[in-house]
Amino acid sequence: THPEGWEGWVYFTYAASTAIIALASFAPDTSIQTWASNEAQVRLDMKAAGKLEKEEFGVHYNTPEKIGYFAEWDAFQVKAENPEEDDDDDDDDDDDDDDDEEEDEEEEDDE
Repeated sequence: THPEGWEGWVYFTYAASTAIIALASFAPDTSIQTWASNEAQVRLDMKAAGKLEKEEFGVHYNTPEKIGYFAEWDAFQVKAENPEEDDDDDDDDDDDDDDDEEEDEEEEDDE
């Protein structure tokens, strides 16, 4: 039973169809219900934080500008531009402290 000429094309088509269907399952959810739910949650969060007194009709509140993502990004960017201000500056000091502790332990053992 040797393969017939059309079988290769059929298997290729099955594999391509499976790949396309699998990739389509990763598509973002763009339904109106999802958008409305996210918009309502952002409005509730903004009201709870005191950033929103009264909602305006036709204004979208679930945007990076309104949520404050740009402020976080700007703070990160400023920190990234100053490499000398590193949070891990005291790593070298920790090594020195370990050496001092070892010396103290040796002195106690000698006594």
